[in-house]
Amino acid sequence: MNKIGKVELVVTSLLSILLDDTLEYYKTHLSDPSKSTNDNDPYARARSIITKLSDKDQEKIFNFLRIVIVDTMSTIFGTIDGSCFPLNNMLIF
Repeated sequence: MNKIGKVELVVTSLLSILLDDTLEYYKTHLSDPSKSTNDNDPYARARSIITKLSDKDQEKIFNFLRIVIVDTMSTIFGTIDGSCFPLNNMLIF
């Protein structure tokens, strides 16, 4: 496998983990009120809002989370490969 193939494999694998597994975890734990175990549950506040929304509006929230995940990955990979830097290139390595 050449270098580009390895990079594509890493990106594809991370996208799969984040967009399939992690996003599904958020959907499961934020849209089911029975998942609340107590007031210390870190998802409790978000869950209390999301469960009041219609299924259509909940899906809009989760689609937005999908965009946030992809944008975050883009920023991380851009920082690694030097194509962008989150602090507007103010730091010099």
